[in-house]
Amino acid sequence: HRQAQVLMRREQALTQAIAYNQLRVHYQPIIALDTRVVTSLEALVRWQKPGEGLLYPDQFIALAEDIGVITSIDQWVLRQACQQLQTWQQMGTGAWTVADGRIVRHACSAEPAPTMAINVNLSSNHFAKNNLVDTFASILQDTGLEGHYLKLEITESVFIENAKEAAAMLAELKQFDVQICLDDFGTGYSSLSYLHKFPIDIVKIDRTFVQGIDTDDEKLEIVRAIISLCHTLGMAVTAEGIETPEQRDILLDLGCECGQGYLFAKATDGATITRNLQR
Repeated sequence: HRQAQVLMRREQALTQAIAYNQLRVHYQPIIALDTRVVTSLEALVRWQKPGEGLLYPDQFIALAEDIGVITSIDQWVLRQACQQLQTWQQMGTGAWTVADGRIVRHACSAEPAPTMAINVNLSSNHFAKNNLVDTFASILQDTGLEGHYLKLEITESVFIENAKEAAAMLAELKQFDVQICLDDFGTGYSSLSYLHKFPIDIVKIDRTFVQGIDTDDEKLEIVRAIISLCHTLGMAVTAEGIETPEQRDILLDLGCECGQGYLFAKATDGATITRNLQR
């Protein structure tokens, strides 16, 4: 009974989190493994819940999907992330890298910051609705961000639950020149049909494979096969959850283009990133 009461109170609080300005967006860098330049930032939502502190997605996203507020949260994150990237582009700080777990200016590069993109996650719930493309177009227009600076991350559940609708919506979204990332690859059905039937640009290898790549030969061969297959199909690869230099070096040798993980930096809020860049 107590558990049910706690759940009910949390449901009520989550439905009001956006209106009460309790959500936060943190950004984790995605790094080019060969140059160490930040190529993108993944926008990750947090819930600053009164009395409980900062809650991470695994503590409330499933609940948000169950009670039907996940699409509102995703759209809020998308708008915030687009606005934030626009602000960083206007700062003209050049290329970024990471040092001591912080995002900093790349001292040896004159590459302009606008080449960097933003990654935003989309729940499969969006693809059961008819207004995703219109909402997406409205956010891009309001924030002024060009579509090619945006990477939309989806999981295999999108194809399992709404394959036909998802294919049509992804085709419409591609008209805005966005890139589509298949997230957490290897944890679901991992059907090869997804890779050639749908307009996927980037495959993200799940951290469960990456974390054992330097100690488990079977995981190493699985990652090698995924990278080889993706490259054959003309797709780029990003490895999630890199925590050691050994994992990074192995992935680089295998031809993996990008990676993210605690080896480089944890996710942090936009204001902290801006302060670091201004130093």
